[in-house]
Amino acid sequence: MFESPSAVYVAFWITLLTDLLIAAAIMVVAALLEAWRGTELPRLVLLRFELHPSSSGVDIRGRPAGAIAWLLRQTKFEGPVSLSAGPSCVRIERWGLRGEEQIMIPHTRVDAILCGYRRPLWMAVMAAVFCFQAILTTLLGLGAAGTTGWLGAAGAPSSSAVAHLIAAAGLLAWYVWSAHLFLGFHVGTLVYGFRVYGSVVEGAPVRIEQMRAAAAVLQAAVLAAHGGEPGVAAAWQCPACAAWIPGTAAFCETCGARRP
Repeated sequence: MFESPSAVYVAFWITLLTDLLIAAAIMVVAALLEAWRGTELPRLVLLRFELHPSSSGVDIRGRPAGAIAWLLRQTKFEGPVSLSAGPSCVRIERWGLRGEEQIMIPHTRVDAILCGYRRPLWMAVMAAVFCFQAILTTLLGLGAAGTTGWLGAAGAPSSSAVAHLIAAAGLLAWYVWSAHLFLGFHVGTLVYGFRVYGSVVEGAPVRIEQMRAAAAVLQAAVLAAHGGEPGVAAAWQCPACAAWIPGTAAFCETCGARRP
């Protein structure tokens, strides 16, 4: 028995919208769990990234992610968020419509430094589930129709399976695109820092090697403040590609040049 085109379209859109609603619900739950645990760092679009290892200096500036934050910055209603470090303390500053905030943390109060990148694993898991649903839907449809291949009894691809595959492809693309770098530090039970996101409008390019170099500079200053080794290497700039490399590396992780 042939399916009418309208029934195929209805099944396709119902399946696709259901998959998207499930993904959106899981995203909201994940965000609420992160907020409840207090481990979610602010999202920033990077505007400046400078390192000065000789003086244990770090100067990082950005704006909150999102179109509204970009518009507020363009109209001068919101200033950049800055994280700067010197030989003795870390300073975090921001100002905007909600007021002005300055946090100064001595290096002796820093307990741990965080650095790396993350991706939302739940997106990849949901993409795998949707792919499995597409395969299962197709196999069940083929078994019922007594045919082989991707074609059903009506000679058209399974609309539900196609919807599942589209949702899975969208989640996989989002999983890759939403990877973000982060840099932060623990002060007792509090966590300070930020997550770096890309922007199609503005944003300074930054790689994981640069984040590691910034963490190495902060680590050297913190260790010195805690009475650690005064000669701990911070970071060095590659003479060939100008990338910042952690001080413990003998070769550039970007181009392979030897440390000068």
